[in-house]
Amino acid sequence: MASYKLLCTCMLCLFVFISGCVQESKIAKEVKGSGYASQAFARLNKTFNYRIGALGWHEKELYEQASLGIFWSRPHPGDAIWHLIERAKGRYDWSSLDRTVRNAQNLGINLIITIWPYAEWDQALCHPEMPETPDPFGGILPRRKGIPCDWEHYQRFLMALVERYDGDGKDDMPGLIYPVKYFEIGNEPEMTHGYDIFFQGTPEDYAILLKKSAEAIRKANNEAKILHAGIASSFEFSRDFWSKVFSHENIGKYFDIANIHDLQGAEDGNVRFVKALLKENGIDDKPVWVTEFSLYNTPEGEGKLDFEKVEERIKKAFEKGAEKIFLILPPVFAEMGKQDSERIRDLIDKYNKP
Repeated sequence: MASYKLLCTCMLCLFVFISGCVQESKIAKEVKGSGYASQAFARLNKTFNYRIGALGWHEKELYEQASLGIFWSRPHPGDAIWHLIERAKGRYDWSSLDRTVRNAQNLGINLIITIWPYAEWDQALCHPEMPETPDPFGGILPRRKGIPCDWEHYQRFLMALVERYDGDGKDDMPGLIYPVKYFEIGNEPEMTHGYDIFFQGTPEDYAILLKKSAEAIRKANNEAKILHAGIASSFEFSRDFWSKVFSHENIGKYFDIANIHDLQGAEDGNVRFVKALLKENGIDDKPVWVTEFSLYNTPEGEGKLDFEKVEERIKKAFEKGAEKIFLILPPVFAEMGKQDSERIRDLIDKYNKP
């Protein structure tokens, strides 16, 4: 355990030392020839097909995940918030999202970027009477969360974002080491109660948002992969909402990966539910990712971890067709008891590789 931590610390120091010695502009120009970039690409090739990811955003969380052998991360909520990047129309501030991408790439981590398609100035154009909603993330999302009013401007923003991280050498983030290709359009849009209100619109509205977003993303990078927003549950309200979304003609053309959450401790991560829902609507060719997988049996994450049950659920989810599972790790993983932390690491080691 101690030697493992020491090795991870040494590797992190090596990454920091190398990145500090090479100017970002030089990395951007010589990304394929530099030793630093070569290491990143080598790690990426090795870990791309790993099946276990996690929710992680800040540098400490990403480092913790890498030390566990997790090289896929879904920052939640992340920094791809239209409201924060384009506070004033036509003026972009990429600093926060750039920082997250750099922190992940320094560790060789692949990201799923969640797109939050809301800006206060845009919402005011066509949703001035829409009720204000609380923000579960402490005020970083706008108070109103309807579909974009100015679709042309929204798509322009989204194309600029995708272009910045596509690695084609044009308008890329300084110091980008490898492309970011995975984008999720929103989060749990069917949630309409309490603090967990992430979208104020109908299934028809969300279908339009998905189509418009996919058009912009693919125009900027035709190699990008698109996930629809994570389906919140297998309960009836989720079924009702997403049945209407998936019933739209040709909607399957606008996403590449089906996206489901399991916060209730379903025996298979809700994989069978989403596969059946897709099949009912003539969509049966999509891989399934579980992008929120609670280790506990309650959304609040309370109680003692039942590792046998967790392993059964992970195993069953993969057996039923999940391609990747993103764990919701305990909030203070480092403070867990040694036995529990070792058991989580063992589960990751056991199920990470295909």
